Formats: sequence, C-alpha cells, structure tokens
Amino acid sequence: MSFEDAARRMSNRHAEEAWQLAQHGENLERFQQETQREERRAAGSKDIVIGVLLLAVGLVITAATYSSASREGGTYVVAYGPVIFGAVRIFRGLMRLT
Repeated sequence: MSFEDAARRMSNRHAEEAWQLAQHGENLERFQQETQREERRAAGSKDIVIGVLLLAVGLVITAATYSSASREGGTYVVAYGPVIFGAVRIFRGLMRLT
C-alpha cells in the first residue's frame, strides 16, 4: 500500500465520519426542537386548566354572593381578580399551543 492510498483511505474515512456527525447533529437538533415543542404544549395545557379553574372560582364566588345579597339584601362581591387572571391564563395557554 502506497502513501497516497493510505492518505486517500484516511480522507474517505474522515469524510464518512463527518457526514455521520452531521446526520447525528440534525437528528439531535430535530429531537431538541420536538422536545421543546412538547414542553410548550404541556405548559399551555396546564395554563388552560388553571385558567378555567380560576375563571370558574371567580364566577362561583360572584354568583353565590349575588344570590345571597338578592335574597337577604346587602352587598355582593364581584370576584373580578380570579376572572381576569383566569382569562389571561387561558389566553396564554392558547398562545403556547400554537
């Protein structure tokens, strides 16, 4: 085997290893992107669930105190804090799902 043959073999081997590394890098990048997308979707779903619960709590508090105030007289509480915060969480969750 001549020196040129050995050099050509080494060059071919390095080219093949570089190609394999490039393919592995693309697969790794695709895997990372997919993982990030799944994490975003999970966080979005969690935001939606929490938002719906907060919205429901705010509406229940408002409805219960209004009902009590309308029967017995007095004042009632409009729980706009949980309603607004819940709506914001729902919206944020929907934005993460896209």
